[in-house]
Amino acid sequence: FLGLPWDDNPHRKDSGADVGDDIGVRWTPLGHGGLIVYPGDRDDVRQVLVVGHTYPLRIAGWMLGSDAKREEWWREWMREPTYLVPQRRLRGIDELTGTIPHPNERTA
Repeated sequence: FLGLPWDDNPHRKDSGADVGDDIGVRWTPLGHGGLIVYPGDRDDVRQVLVVGHTYPLRIAGWMLGSDAKREEWWREWMREPTYLVPQRRLRGIDELTGTIPHPNERTA
């Protein structure tokens, strides 16, 4: 979709990116589910929410880690206390693709 490498290592412990250097991917099977962002997640990672139980999955939107860490979205009752961002508050995926240079345009 973005032409960037994907790190599918489920044992990565750095709370870092899954795609490229600064895109995290979170998934929920719930059509109305929100974006989960943990307190230890990097603030500079753009977290993308993917929704669906079976294919085709839907990209619901994204939010910068620092923007997701708002008091109003803090949830103590979750299995692990976390921020839970409603889908309606996420930025559109078209905004994300506009912020990523094409792989051929990147500079070293």
